[in-house]
This record gives sequence, structure tokens and C-alpha cells, in this order.
Amino acid sequence: MKRIDELVDLDESRVNVEVYTSEEIFRQELRDIWYKTWVYVGHESELKHPGDYKTSYIGLIPVILSRDEDGEIHGLINRCIHRGTTVCQSELGNSQFFRCEYHGWVYGNRGELLGTTMRNGYDPRELARIEKGLQRVPRLASYRGMIFGSMAEDGEDLIDHLGNAAYFIDRWADQSPEGELELTKGVWTHRFQANWKLQYEGSDEGYHPAHLHRVAMQSFAKMAEKTGWRHPGTQPERANATNLAADLLHGHSILGAGGGLLARDPEDVQPPQLSPLYPESYLESISNRLDGDAVKLADTFNDWRMAIFPNVAINRNNLRIIRPIGPALTEVKQWYVHAAGAPDEVNTAKVREEEFFYGPAGFGSPDDFECFERMQEGYKAGSWEGAYPWSWFNRQSMRSWSGPRGERCAEYSAEVEVFAMYHEWKKLMSAALESGS
Repeated sequence: MKRIDELVDLDESRVNVEVYTSEEIFRQELRDIWYKTWVYVGHESELKHPGDYKTSYIGLIPVILSRDEDGEIHGLINRCIHRGTTVCQSELGNSQFFRCEYHGWVYGNRGELLGTTMRNGYDPRELARIEKGLQRVPRLASYRGMIFGSMAEDGEDLIDHLGNAAYFIDRWADQSPEGELELTKGVWTHRFQANWKLQYEGSDEGYHPAHLHRVAMQSFAKMAEKTGWRHPGTQPERANATNLAADLLHGHSILGAGGGLLARDPEDVQPPQLSPLYPESYLESISNRLDGDAVKLADTFNDWRMAIFPNVAINRNNLRIIRPIGPALTEVKQWYVHAAGAPDEVNTAKVREEEFFYGPAGFGSPDDFECFERMQEGYKAGSWEGAYPWSWFNRQSMRSWSGPRGERCAEYSAEVEVFAMYHEWKKLMSAALESGS
């Protein structure tokens, strides 16, 4: 395997294709990224009541999020301490305990061991060696309902990890009159045979849609002819003012938010483009919540999408999480978001806006997954010694500028925001080597 500094060239905005194909790199990513930084694992709305639980993953590690009778949320490793069997099989449910089906050991929803079967057959000294509860996720924290876990005992706080992304998470949550979003129980799960980083890269890239998703763009145009409303992501006349891209630092990035916080000039702040299905009373409630702040209103409602390193992508109406399974196998789960306290017609409109593009019958997501697999197939050429080694992300890298909080900003079709992840990727992957671990 090449050295990390040979795999990612920050000056030229390019990466070696080995980062997508190498089993060794994948294993190092698990150790130095997925098990060191903060990883999104669930949403508080999925754990509303005492006893509620949700299963998730941090890298390859199966975890359980559970809310106990006192309302506290716990992060538990989904592995019986006896022989390693997973103790919770359902994605969502409600229970005061988890039971290993293999030998019947039972754990409480705080992770404590409640009982072992056929206990009389054990010498007390034998049980004393292993009689423990479920292991815990070392650190668990939440921000505006989003729950993150870290397998590292020490490290930066969640708010420091989120950095500039926290402002946009606030705007995301503030589209609810109550300031709380909810994830519905419906989830679309899909696996594709390509590297996890390809989904992260594609989550907020503005270069490919006009080409890969041209059928969707044509359909949006026909819809506009019939209804008079254009999807916010298809308004080229707003490109200079609103449709910007930005590397938010810490590996996070955003596309399409330049009409608010990232606007170069206050006069560039554009009013939000809203569905005619949104009633005035709802819009007024959000405006009141934000004290009529034009920038915050723009960043709450204008069409944008954000990637939070290393595994979550959000836009106004949905949330997706990325799970690495192997160098060329990835799972993506997607939820629509429900704005608590909003009229039913608002939440229905939010689903209508998204289902056209996302999901198994959408005009967008299937295109993306197909291209990810084609890219992974193309990277196999890297096994040849004479192969061209680079994948480039340098579109408009020489035209970028600094935003108000240190962001690297560029125009909508740039690749500056796509390459953002590799600044953090290289930092985390290099840190272990520099420390000698």
C-alpha cells in the first residue's frame, strides 16, 4: 500500500484510486476514522418512549440505542458478552431487556446483565470472569435530535466536530414550528457494490445532475409548466446568488446554501423558494421562530444538501446514513423527515418533493447507485502497474474563496465541496502513522 501522503494530494485536489479498492486501506479507515471520530447512529425521535430501542452500526460494529425508564439514552454494543451473539435483531422496538437466543443470557436496556441460564452448572469463579453487562459505546452525544457515537474514549467534543455544520443543522431543525424534526418509521434500504466514499462524495455534488439526471430535470421542467412551481434545485437564474458549494471544514460540506450565510454580499440573500402547498400560517410561524431573520429564513427553506463526515447526508426533507461493509460494498438507509407541529399538508408536500427523485422508483437515486458501481468497476484498472492512478476533484479549485467562517466556497458545479472529505480523511488516516500507532 502506498503512503497516505501519496494517496491524497491536497494541493492538486486528487486521490489515488487505491483508496477505493484496497482492503488494507478499508481496514485502516475503520480503525482511524470510523472508530475514532463521531459517527451518526440515530435520531431521538426514534426513541420517544421509555423502552424504545433502535439498532444501528458504527463502521462494522453493531450497536443498540435504547431509552431506559428514566429517559436516558444508552449506546450498547450488540454482542452478548458470553459467546458474541447479537442480542437484538429488530431495527426498532420497545423492550426492557435484550435476550441472547443462543444460551439465554438476558440484559437490561441499560446494558446490565440481568441473568444467566443454568446458573447452577457454573462454578462461581467461572462466572466471575465473564459476568459483565453489554459493552458500551464509549461516548454518545446528540445535537438537535441527531445522535452520534464515538468508539474513542477521548477526543474532541461533538460540537467541535460539527463545527460550521451545526449552523445548518439548526436551520434544518428550525423548519419545524416546534424546532424538532422526526424520522418516520418508513426507511428505504439499499446496497450497492462500490466504496462508501462514492456515496459520500455524491451526496452534495452539483456537477453531475444536469448530465446523469437529465431525465429528472426534463420532468421537473414539465411539472413547472403545469403547476407554475419549479423545484428549488433547478433554478439556474439563482445560481450566482444561491447555488453555491462550500467545504465547511472537518470533512463536512454543503451545496446550494449561498443565498444565506455564505452569500458574498448581503444583497445576494434571496427569499426562500417554497412550494405553493405550504400555507401562509406555517411560513409565518417559522418566520416568528427565527425573528424574521432573512439569512436564517433563506438557509431554512432554500434547497440545499449537506454531508456530515463520515456517514450522514441531509437535505431539507430527508436524511441518509452510509454504512461501509467492505471496500466494494456499501449500505445506504434513507428516511423522510417530518416537521413536528407543521400542518399535515406541509409534511405531505415535503414527501412529494422528495419521492420524485429519491427512492427505488425515483428519477435520481437509482442513477447514482448505477454510476457508483461503474466507477468501482473502472477503478479495477488500477490493478495494472501502468494504469493512470488519479481521480480528480479540481473543478473550480482555483476559483474558490473563503467564507465568513473559514469555509472554502465555490460555484454550484464545483468539486470543492466534494473534495472536502479528503482533508479530514487524510488528517485522520495520517495521525496514527505520525504517532507510531
